[in-house]
Amino acid sequence: MKKRKALTETKSPMELSAITGLADFPVPTPLENLMKKHEDGVDGAGADAPPKEFNLDTIKNMEFSVPPSFKIELAVSAVVEDEELARQHKELVETKSVAELSKLSSV
Repeated sequence: MKKRKALTETKSPMELSAITGLADFPVPTPLENLMKKHEDGVDGAGADAPPKEFNLDTIKNMEFSVPPSFKIELAVSAVVEDEELARQHKELVETKSVAELSKLSSV
């Protein structure tokens, strides 16, 4: 608190309003304390645990799980199409132009 008061007394409003980086933003004391705990290793990981590095490789190798409430059982597990119907569709696509295929003749 004293640092901030001294800062506001020594600098002009123009100097105080200039933002040069993220360090210029004030951080609330509870957040500062929380960050210090994580830096000191008090967060439960222990002081001998290596710090976790977050880069693209570690993110790719992370396992993500979906909660059971988001999982549903599929009603249809495989699509089986009649070979005759598939042949008719193939012939239709080969014989008609794109303009003819795009027209709706029935609903």
